Amino acid sequence: MQRVIEEARHAAESPEPALILGESGVGKSFLARSMHADGVRALSSLVEVICASTSSDLLANELFGHAGSAYTGAGKAEEGLFAQANDGTVFLDEIGVLPPEAQTLLLGVLDTGRYRPMGGRRDFAVDCKVLAATNIDMDKAITEESFRRDLFERLAGDTICIPPLRERPGDIVPLARRLLTQECSHEPLALSSDACEGLLTYRWPGNVRELAKIICKAARRANQGVIERKHVTESFRAGSFDRPVAYTDAKLEFERQYVIERLAEAKGCVSDAARRAGQPLSTFKAIMSRSKVDARQFRQSS
Repeated sequence: MQRVIEEARHAAESPEPALILGESGVGKSFLARSMHADGVRALSSLVEVICASTSSDLLANELFGHAGSAYTGAGKAEEGLFAQANDGTVFLDEIGVLPPEAQTLLLGVLDTGRYRPMGGRRDFAVDCKVLAATNIDMDKAITEESFRRDLFERLAGDTICIPPLRERPGDIVPLARRLLTQECSHEPLALSSDACEGLLTYRWPGNVRELAKIICKAARRANQGVIERKHVTESFRAGSFDRPVAYTDAKLEFERQYVIERLAEAKGCVSDAARRAGQPLSTFKAIMSRSKVDARQFRQSS
């Protein structure tokens, strides 16, 4: 995540568009807001658009506005979100499902820095930073021709990939503690060591968003200001421990999960974790290397 944050800082300073990729719940919207706040346009507006929430025609109207005579019942002319974001930032969430017509219009804005309201007769200049995010496989969308390659290339001037929470276990406990402070500030709460181990053994299909929900639920169940393992595990999804179907994938996933559990128990001490696993230290280190697990991540939860 330090790499992701550094990439985001560089992208925030650039006038070029940036594309944020990652599974649902990893924090793409949070990162986009942080990029706006860290960028040169921080004092101007941040306008957020969820591309999947409206139809193609309504989305174009929302983005670019319309002239007074654009369509029956249009009423007076109204400016769109791009006009409202002039000198600021437009964040296009769920860009992967942007309708084809809106894709064409957006590409025109990115190429020329100008847009035309629906039903209008003249173009308007706009100067804004464009951030976009999606959780879909963009290579597949381009291959299936549901998303324009040229638009993707314009949006991906800077591409930032946020890894899923299960691939960065060292972030789980610090995030949980921060969420406790942010979401449950009405009373001091602490995570027990067993609760931390429970959090580390879960696969987190819902990523950070799911972690926030589980921490809030656990906080309501906690007694005497301490969150125990049972308070967090009661909210885990039943299917979250399913293994991949392919044998090689299943073996790798088992090894990764196994070393995570042993390192969590040993508070990041590799020799102790190897002893708990009943494996020679060299063998355990080889599994850690193959699974791309860093013992230092688990020392944060001690």
